[in-house]
Amino acid sequence: MGKVKLDQTEDRFYRYKAHVTKVVDADTIDVICELGMWTSISTRLRFIGINAPEKNTPEGKTAKEYLRNLIEGKDVEVQTYLDATEKYGRLLAVIYLPTDDPAIPMNVNQQLIKSGNAVFYDGGKR
Repeated sequence: MGKVKLDQTEDRFYRYKAHVTKVVDADTIDVICELGMWTSISTRLRFIGINAPEKNTPEGKTAKEYLRNLIEGKDVEVQTYLDATEKYGRLLAVIYLPTDDPAIPMNVNQQLIKSGNAVFYDGGKR
């Protein structure tokens, strides 16, 4: 994944409502994303800013199961940055899960780091 320089101005972000259909691994999910005007798309997203263990390792299986329990089958909000993609063409995204307080959704990317199931990743060499 190439480095994505994030300009934190709000007009550079896109937000979508989405439904998580599958957790591929602990930093990649499949969603049905609502684009507006009764239009949706099925797409694969890569979590921006994190790196999780490979899915075939014991740590990767644990991390995937953690994420599956957290968001699979749920409605989320997806935030992309100027529709940035990584080398495999997956959109880079921050995923937000609604909480009891609608004003404070859970940042799933950060939650994966806090839980020890991923580490921060800036897009450089691993």
